[in-house]
Amino acid sequence: MYSFRLLKKGYEDAYRNVAKSSLINTIADFTATEIHNNRSGLTEKMITNLRAALSLEHAFLNSLQIVNIAMPTEYMAALIEAQV
Repeated sequence: MYSFRLLKKGYEDAYRNVAKSSLINTIADFTATEIHNNRSGLTEKMITNLRAALSLEHAFLNSLQIVNIAMPTEYMAALIEAQV
């Protein structure tokens, strides 16, 4: 656990690192197909896990907007091929 009070400056980066770690760990529990087919389930899980991680650091998540999830090129090509 970080002691953000000691950081004074740069606490945004510390929170960003906590958030990034939480999101990466959450998405690792989903397959590429689950990510594509169950975006709302993934988002719910991300919000739950991120709120828990940030609460340990005395922060609160108000909202989360997932804009883009980068997928491997081979997976995206296979997805496009399957839709044709």
